[in-house]
Amino acid sequence: MNLVYIADSVIPSRAANSIQVMRMCGGFAKAGHRTTLVVRRLPGRELLEDPFLFYGLERTFEILKLDGRGSSGKSVFAWRAAAWVLRTRPDLVYSRSLAACAFCGLLGIPVIYESHTPERGFKGTRAYPVLLRTPGLRRHIVVSEALKRHYVTQRGASDELVRVVPNGYDMPGDSSPTRAPAPASSPVPLFPPGGRDGSLRVGYVGHLYEGRGIALVLELARRVPEAGFHLVGGTKDDVERWRRRSRLPNVTFHGFCPPAQVQSVQQTFDVLLAPYETSVFVDGCPDLDTAQWMSPLKMFEYLASGKPVIASRLPAIEEIVEDGRSAVLCAPEKPDHWEAALRRLMSSPRSRERIGREGQKLLASRFTLRKRVERVLEGLA
Repeated sequence: MNLVYIADSVIPSRAANSIQVMRMCGGFAKAGHRTTLVVRRLPGRELLEDPFLFYGLERTFEILKLDGRGSSGKSVFAWRAAAWVLRTRPDLVYSRSLAACAFCGLLGIPVIYESHTPERGFKGTRAYPVLLRTPGLRRHIVVSEALKRHYVTQRGASDELVRVVPNGYDMPGDSSPTRAPAPASSPVPLFPPGGRDGSLRVGYVGHLYEGRGIALVLELARRVPEAGFHLVGGTKDDVERWRRRSRLPNVTFHGFCPPAQVQSVQQTFDVLLAPYETSVFVDGCPDLDTAQWMSPLKMFEYLASGKPVIASRLPAIEEIVEDGRSAVLCAPEKPDHWEAALRRLMSSPRSRERIGREGQKLLASRFTLRKRVERVLEGLA
């Protein structure tokens, strides 16, 4: 089909939502759909990078940028995108923009809305009910069972309309990957070992803002000095702030890593940490707690690496992995449990290999991008 993805995301940028949007467009295109990503043109906020090289994706879809600046940029952009769609008449519009879906749906254009957290304020009380009544709405995609329950019990959505489809990620070596090789001009950073030579390499890859469990990683480094801890990601300010707090010889902060290189970097570690706290916040929304709704991209990237993962025991993560089989789950507020889990993996290379292998098998069987696209479009394409 001819599919248009309308996104509020800044492309390219370091935001996780931009990574998810670009990967989904690659997934739609690889499934055989002619895909166009429509985004705002924001010169002051976009990275000066080739989007496909930055995200490590093949050029299988088009990117169209419409003007959307100003204080009302998102709503103006949504209307302009809907007007463009009305002229081009695609078979389907897919979007994480509630306004874009409502505008297109009111115009009778088939739409699928995807959300990762409940809408707040006007969007939740007025705009979402409008979307539910639009003739074009075909499906509402959410990323967790908790989020579906919210829409069905509190927002008036029908059980048939809302479909749970967690995030996904490509398997390394997929015969038809959405990813493209990282360019030779952007080599994978070299990671000197923390602690003594030959020590276990424990990795964390992701943002360093509140709710991501960075304090827990540093506490583990203090308790397990014989291992080397590597934190990859974060802004310069965040890196400096945490570096001043740690001052541990077995901790290395590496800074931001382009999405195209994340998988190669993760391969350099022996164990990966996903220490989400009971409250998890996203960049730019310090008052939006996403812990109960999220389907973290990090977990799927970690599973693809074939490395064992120690993750927080949160409902959204328990929907993805099985404790002791495809990952090791620990209560985020109990560092003793994390230390014990890490030491068990340190002492057993066989357990590390088994859990890493089971994680990859789980991803391949349930959570690849191809399977996500199939689930999203099932019965429509």
